[in-house]
Amino acid sequence: MSLAAKRQALADVLSTVGGVTGYPKRPTVITVGAAWVLWRGMAPDVDQHIAWRHTWAVVVVVGDSEDAADVFVAQRVDELVDALHPELYVTSIQPSILPAESGAMFAITVTGESE
Repeated sequence: MSLAAKRQALADVLSTVGGVTGYPKRPTVITVGAAWVLWRGMAPDVDQHIAWRHTWAVVVVVGDSEDAADVFVAQRVDELVDALHPELYVTSIQPSILPAESGAMFAITVTGESE
């Protein structure tokens, strides 16, 4: 699968999660529930020595306040990981803050690997 096709596949599964809209690249307008895919590199698969393992990051905007972000994550993080599972082996989920014109937006970054 090409990188563009994988990026689109990840965006498509993100859109199956309630309250989340997946985009293959960062959207122009960032709102709560927007999620986009970032390619983070590749390395040889150490187990098989014949394939490449790609690292991806998925940014999901989870709120415009810390409390709203906590609620969003508590309600949707399991569904998000389950939706990504067929396309991505999730290795970590980290909180982050995105600067925005209207003020800071809270987000999570889901990192994982795929072939």
